[in-house]
Amino acid sequence: MKNKTHFGRDGADSFLDVFITDAGSAQTLLVCKPNSYSASGAKEYFGRHLADNVVTFSDFAPNPKEEEVLRGVDLFRRNNIQAIVAVGGGSVIDMAKLINYFGNTGQTLDDYATGDLPASVETCPMLAGRFVPMV
Repeated sequence: MKNKTHFGRDGADSFLDVFITDAGSAQTLLVCKPNSYSASGAKEYFGRHLADNVVTFSDFAPNPKEEEVLRGVDLFRRNNIQAIVAVGGGSVIDMAKLINYFGNTGQTLDDYATGDLPASVETCPMLAGRFVPMV
């Protein structure tokens, strides 16, 4: 599944069409912030379609801390996540990308922060790489 970005209500509809067709019963990690996720109506909307195979991660600060990323990575690994859905703004999307990268590699945050990993598509969470599909 290719990375795709969907905006607004029409975006949610097009996302669900693609996601359900491509990922179907994939174990999914939903990364969101609870207040905005509920207030926007996204919780009710996505809950109707994604409830069966979804693990939610929302326990992180607007500027995620290392221990919060590690909790997300642990959740990702323990639940054999096959797809990540980020619903929200910058911090939510950043967290989803970090979980995707560190959840799929044996690398640590220290490896990345100290420069022990060469910069490449695979080692830069802000670039698309060959990991779990993020939509």
